[in-house]
Amino acid sequence: MNESCPFLRALVAGGYIAGHAEQLSFIANTVSAASGGTPTEPPISKSAVYMIAMISNGLSPVRIAGNVRKGAQLEALRGGPLDKRGAGSRILDAAGRIDELELARLDQFAADKVDASGVVERGLGIEQLRAMMDANFARAAGQRRRIDRSLMEGEWPILLRVIGKTSVNGRYLSLTELRTLFVDRRLPLRITERLEAKVPGAVPHLTLLEATRASTCLYGDSSVKRSRWCTYSFPPISCRSISVKPSSWQPSMAWHTPYAARLLAVQRKARHSWSHEATK
Repeated sequence: MNESCPFLRALVAGGYIAGHAEQLSFIANTVSAASGGTPTEPPISKSAVYMIAMISNGLSPVRIAGNVRKGAQLEALRGGPLDKRGAGSRILDAAGRIDELELARLDQFAADKVDASGVVERGLGIEQLRAMMDANFARAAGQRRRIDRSLMEGEWPILLRVIGKTSVNGRYLSLTELRTLFVDRRLPLRITERLEAKVPGAVPHLTLLEATRASTCLYGDSSVKRSRWCTYSFPPISCRSISVKPSSWQPSMAWHTPYAARLLAVQRKARHSWSHEATK
């Protein structure tokens, strides 16, 4: 997966949205739920996310209609209207590989922050992010477009609203969490808890057919079945429910299908639910 957005990469890796194509409404609901919101700052608008996802793969009427009908192609964002073509942070290259030097460069703009528990760490608040974006735009002289600086406002500041930690001086992006987001494609625990609480079926987004295919690949037979252990309902087949027994937890061929990552998310939560039920 070479999604150009680290947040989308983490959502896909965690099984919260599909990697190939995802319905616009589900993307909008997921991103809005992840942002949480505060008494002074509402969650990110679902309609705004929907509109951005609608044009993410192209501006032609045919392309927009395709996204509305079939979903956004999250693996084909490179080269689209939102791609800055090298005028951004350059942490992720066109193939989705991490540039460690660019990732380490974030610390040049960071400042010491104090989180809600009193821990001091390096982070990027809105002022630091704007300084970094200005520097990114300046170094791209000769290959940048006028719109690229405006496109940056729809990335880092939005990421700040979604996964930013709170402090007495406002939200900030923890450099430690950013490394985890980019390298491990993993969201902070507080974000996954928001998603599980606010988006029905968000963990994971998997159809019965997809789960069966993935399970067959992972375990050699269909481990997807109805059981009393842990039941999930999925938006694509809202009239049906499926579950996976924790005893099938043997991820020996974890990445052989596009659905395997999401099946593993099913298994993780199923095993947790089973352990909870077993202690009662």
